Amino acid sequence: MRRFRELRIAHDLLKRIDSAAEEMGITTTALVEGLLERYLLRRDAKARDDADRRAFERHPIRLPGVVYVTEPDGHYGRYQPVELYDISLNGVGFRMPPNSELDVRLADGEFEVIFRLDDSNPPVRMRCRSSRNERGKGSTRVGAAFIGGDSGSHALMERYFVQ
Repeated sequence: MRRFRELRIAHDLLKRIDSAAEEMGITTTALVEGLLERYLLRRDAKARDDADRRAFERHPIRLPGVVYVTEPDGHYGRYQPVELYDISLNGVGFRMPPNSELDVRLADGEFEVIFRLDDSNPPVRMRCRSSRNERGKGSTRVGAAFIGGDSGSHALMERYFVQ
């Protein structure tokens, strides 16, 4: 049984929330619950100690890359140029221009990151899930965990980090 509690929200903020919900085609309640749930999940994840979350050391890096996100209908996708700024065997951090539609889709789903560790090897293609998505001035920073990839990409990553 769900329990409900009344919350008081400033009128101008409620109008903005109602408008956003209407644009998205969902109820105001669904929007507020979704936003609060996402906030609480991220807050809880950040509260964990970094040592517990990171099995592998991060390496600062500056490489161009591309993110590929499948469209909601699953028939085609969108490529977005990014700049990788750190990497480890289990994840990557990258920056991209702010794009509210893509930011939300990266935060909520899986995507692929494609990059080259050096010019003598083929591109690395890794499936990812976002663990952090922070919009800032001029760019969005995304931290993503690797959740899959082909064996060749895994081998390239291992060789790169064992050097």
